[in-house]
Amino acid sequence: MSGILDVPLVLHGSSGLDAEVIRTCIENGISKVNVGTELHYTYKCKVREVIGKNPEDHAITSFALPAKEAMKDVARRWIKLCGADGKRR
Repeated sequence: MSGILDVPLVLHGSSGLDAEVIRTCIENGISKVNVGTELHYTYKCKVREVIGKNPEDHAITSFALPAKEAMKDVARRWIKLCGADGKRR
C-alpha cells in the first residue's frame, strides 16, 4: 500500500471522473475504484438497444448476453485505466 494510511482506500462515485484524476487517486493510495453505476447504466442501455431492435423476442438471453458483453468491455477499460491489466489477487 502506498500513501499515508495503512488501510486500503476505496474511491466511491468514480463515474464521470477524468482518467487522469483516477490515476492520481491511485498514485495517492486508492486501492479500489467502484464503477457500479457505469456497469449498471451500460447493462440497461444495451438491454434497451437490443429490445428496441427486436421487441418481439422475449428470450432473456437475446438481451442478457449482449448486455453482459457490454459490461465486460467497461470492466476491461477500467482495469486498464487503473493499471491492473494482467494483475491478479
